[in-house]
Amino acid sequence: MAKLVTNQNEFLSEIIEKILPGSHNLYFLIGFFYFSGFEQIYKNLEEKNIKILVGLDIEKSVMNLIKEYEIKMHINQSRQSQKINFLKSITEIINDTDYFDTPEKQESFILFYKKIKEGSLEIRKTAKPNHAKMYLFENKEETSQGGLQPGTMITGSSNLSYSGLQKQHEINVILYDEYVKGKKIFDELWETAIVIADKDHIEDFNEEVTKKVWIDKLFKPYYFYLRVLYEYFLIQSDEELVLPEDITEGEFINLLYQTDAIKEVLEKLKIHNGVLIADVVGLGKSIIASTVAHILRKKVIIICPPHLKKQWDEIYRPMFGVNAIVFGSGSIHKALALLENEWNNPKILIIVDEAHKYRNENTIDYLLLHRLCMGNKVMLLTATPFNNRPQDIFSMISLFQIPSKSTIRTVDNLSNQFRALIKEYNDINKDRKDKKATHLELNTRITLLSKKIRNILDPVTIRRSRIDLDKIERYRKDIKKQGFKSAEVEPPKLMTYDLGELTGLYLKTLNVISDKDTGFTGARYKPILYLKDIKKFKDKIVEEGYDLDLFEVTQINLAKFMKRLLVARFESSIAAFRSTLDSILSSMNTVKNYYEILKRVPIYKKGTLPDVPDNLSNYDDDEQIDLENYTFETELKNHIEKGLVFIPIEELRDDEKLNFFRDLNYDIKLLEDIKKQWFSEGIKYDPKLEDFIKNINEKLKENPKRKIVVFSQYVDTAKYLYDNVKDSLKVFYYS
Repeated sequence: MAKLVTNQNEFLSEIIEKILPGSHNLYFLIGFFYFSGFEQIYKNLEEKNIKILVGLDIEKSVMNLIKEYEIKMHINQSRQSQKINFLKSITEIINDTDYFDTPEKQESFILFYKKIKEGSLEIRKTAKPNHAKMYLFENKEETSQGGLQPGTMITGSSNLSYSGLQKQHEINVILYDEYVKGKKIFDELWETAIVIADKDHIEDFNEEVTKKVWIDKLFKPYYFYLRVLYEYFLIQSDEELVLPEDITEGEFINLLYQTDAIKEVLEKLKIHNGVLIADVVGLGKSIIASTVAHILRKKVIIICPPHLKKQWDEIYRPMFGVNAIVFGSGSIHKALALLENEWNNPKILIIVDEAHKYRNENTIDYLLLHRLCMGNKVMLLTATPFNNRPQDIFSMISLFQIPSKSTIRTVDNLSNQFRALIKEYNDINKDRKDKKATHLELNTRITLLSKKIRNILDPVTIRRSRIDLDKIERYRKDIKKQGFKSAEVEPPKLMTYDLGELTGLYLKTLNVISDKDTGFTGARYKPILYLKDIKKFKDKIVEEGYDLDLFEVTQINLAKFMKRLLVARFESSIAAFRSTLDSILSSMNTVKNYYEILKRVPIYKKGTLPDVPDNLSNYDDDEQIDLENYTFETELKNHIEKGLVFIPIEELRDDEKLNFFRDLNYDIKLLEDIKKQWFSEGIKYDPKLEDFIKNINEKLKENPKRKIVVFSQYVDTAKYLYDNVKDSLKVFYYS
C-alpha cells in the first residue's frame, strides 16, 4: 500500500506530524541538513530518538528561506576534516545569517543541542556523497501490531527543509510495507559514516559550535563594540594591493584616504554587489573607481554625462589600464545592446558617473540602466547622494540591491523600509504646505528622517568631506607628507546684476513663460495627452517599444522640463536663451508641418525630429496627394526604426478644453513674440554682461596675479562670455 504526497492538497509536514505520535525512533537519510526542516517539527521531537544521516553537507545561506550550501569538502579529505568542516558550517549559519534571530528558531537550536548532549540525537555524514532522501519512522511497540507493522517509510524528492516539507511542489511516496528494507539500507550507510555529533563526541561539538555561536550567550560590551566596528568599516589590510601610483607609473600618487576607500569598495562590492562612492567634489572618486576596475580585471561599461566622456576615454581608462567602453548618458541603450548581443551577458563591472541623475525610476533611461546593472558589480559615483527624496535614493540603491533580498543588514526589506520613509517625507511636505507644524518641528522631523536614510545607506556608501580629511589625523598627516593641498572652498556668495532699462522686459518675459494659466503649454512635448482614446492607440505605442504608462509620465515631465529649461536658460544668458528659443521654435514648426501636411503628429523617443520629406513639404496646394496610401514610412525608414511613431490627427481631441493644434500654435506665437521683443535687432545691449566684466576687472585690480574660474551650466553661456572677454583678458575656454 502506498500514498502520494505533493505538498498541494496536504503538506508533507502534516503527514509527518500524524506519524510522529505513534513513533519512537526516527531515521532520516537526507542530502543536506536544513535547520528550517528541523524547526518545522522540533516541538514533536522532545521524546524521540533521532539518527540523521547527511549525504552532502549543511546549508550555508538561508536567503529566501533556504538555499543549498556550496559543498566545501573534497572527497579525499580526512574523516576528521569533513567532521570539523561540517561543524564549522553550523557555526557560520548561526553567526553569519539572520536566520536564528527569532526566539522560536533559537529555541529549536537549544533543543537540537540538548538532544545531542543527552544522546537522543545523533548526526553522521555518509562516507561518500549521497543525495537520496528517506524518512523512516519506527513504530512504538503498542502501535506496531505485534511486529506486523514495524514502521513507515517516506521516500522521494523532499529534503528536511521548509521548502521540502511545505513550500514547493514535491513528489514523495509513503510506503507502509517497505520499512524493513529501508532500515537495512540506512544501517549499512550508518555503519561506515563519519560521526559528526553525538553524546560521545560532545566536546568536539562544544569546541566548534556552542562556544563560538551567540545563541544563549551574553557577550561583553567590548566584543559588541569590536563587532560593530568590523561590520561598519570593513576595511581589510592587503599589502599586495596594487595602487594608483603603481598602476599609472607615477602619474597619480597614493593618498591614504583613497587607499582606504579602494579597500572598502572592494569589500562592499564583494558583499553587496554595489557601492555608492560619494566623496565630495575633488577628492578623487574617479581615481578610486578606476583603481578598483583595474584590480577586478573585469570588462567594464562606464556611463557618464557627455561632458565627462572625454575625461574617462583619454585619462582614466588608458592610464589605469581599464578594459572599458565609455557611453554617454544618452546611449545606455547602446551599452545594453553591447552587453546582451555582442558580449553575451558576462558578469561585468558597471561604473555610473554622476549617478544622482538616475534617481527617477519612472524614466526609460532608468529602466535601461537598471537592466544593464542587474546581476553585475556596480559603482555609483556622485557628490550629492543625500540631497534627494527618499524615493530617489531608493531608486539608486535598487540598481544593485534586490529590495526584498537586501544584503544590507540594517534592514530586512528595503522596499518596506523606504515605503515608510517616503510616507514620512510626504507627510512632512503636506504639513509644511498646510502649516500644521512649526518650523522647528518640521526641521526636527527632517533631521530624524535624514538620519534614518543615512543609517540604511552607510553599509553601501563611502562619503568623506575635506573636513573629515582634516579631522582624521592619519589622513591629515599623509596629505601634508605628500605635499598635497586641497582647495579651501568658501560658501557661494550671491551676486546680483543691474539690468537697468531691461528690468521691466526681463520680469515680463519670466511671467509670460511661467504663468500657470497663460504661459508656455509645452503641447509639442505631450501629444499623447490629447488623444481621444488612449487605449485605442496603446497597441501601436507598445509595439514600438514604449511603456504606455511610463511614456505618459515622461511626456508630462518633459513638457514641465522644457518650461523650466526656458526659464533657466533665460536667467543664464541672453545667448543661451536665444539658442533655446531658436531650437524649440524649429522643433515646434517641424511638428506643425507634420500636422498640416502629413496629417499626423510625430513622437520620437531619441534624437532630433526629422523634417517632413522634401517631396511633400514643397507640394502645390492644388495638387492632390493620396496621403492615406503615401508611403512616408519609406521616406522616414531609418527614423521609424529608431522609434519614430505617428498619431493620426483624427485621433486627437479638438474641443474647447484640449486642442493640440491650437495649443501648439499658441506656444509658437508666444515664443516668437518673446524672440521679437529681445532679438529683433540682434543683441545690442546686455547689461548683465557689462556688469559681469566690471566685477571681473575689479577683482583682478585687487589682485592681478589671481586666477578666476568661471563655471556655467550651459555651453552657450560659457562661449558667449569667452567671445566677449577674449580681446581684453587672458582667458582660456574649455567645454
